Amino acid sequence: MPDTLLGSIVINKILVDPNGAPNFDMDGSGTANSADEYIELYNTSGAAINIGGLQLWDAGVGLWFTFPVGTMFAPDARAMIMSGVQTGGALPTGDPGDLFFDAGRGSSLGDNGGDNVKLLDPAGAGNFI
Repeated sequence: MPDTLLGSIVINKILVDPNGAPNFDMDGSGTANSADEYIELYNTSGAAINIGGLQLWDAGVGLWFTFPVGTMFAPDARAMIMSGVQTGGALPTGDPGDLFFDAGRGSSLGDNGGDNVKLLDPAGAGNFI
């Protein structure tokens, strides 16, 4: 069983360093590059969870995304946080209840040499996965 935050949230997928292939053009802009990097979380529970204030951290970048206050994460849903949406692109769509966010970075997060991603709950005395 993977580590969970708030009892039910797991880091489900991480895409770093898209290779330029069309299947990695996550925002549909016509170009796959480092802005198409993303992290996907999954709510494994049967209940909605308030994820407002949770933070995503990277060792090389530091704090790079905070979920907006009051963000509700539906049960059995996914939340995708993209590094950035390029000109002409848009956030992807998914199933009902799924969430999509643009971190507004427009640059890569991964360093392609071994890295880490942390999901932090600052209200929970530093609990993270």
